[in-house]
Amino acid sequence: MPRYRVTVIDTVTLIELDGVITTRRFWWMGVVDGLLMQGRREFVISLRDARLRTFADARFVGAVAERILGSGGRVVFVPPPGRRASARVHSVARTHRAMAAASVESALAAISVAPDA
Repeated sequence: MPRYRVTVIDTVTLIELDGVITTRRFWWMGVVDGLLMQGRREFVISLRDARLRTFADARFVGAVAERILGSGGRVVFVPPPGRRASARVHSVARTHRAMAAASVESALAAISVAPDA
């Protein structure tokens, strides 16, 4: 199961996931819902310390993107290391009209200069 840490940086909420992410273990999605209910709308989701087992496990990127973008928010994903995992996250993020960045710093910069949705 992934663990997570939430940090607020100015108006951006950084969620850092750590551990193995599988499609059956989206129990932490309640955190996203809670933050959206608090009025948070700009998110950076870091998967730098997370691992995806299969391509299907990257579907959670789409689930998170749908939840955040559907509420009028913006999100940038930081994929895990490795070409295959990174390609999975970039592909799913692009499909859901979300952004992806190489590092947390570049994700924070991208979300701060991106036009409002």
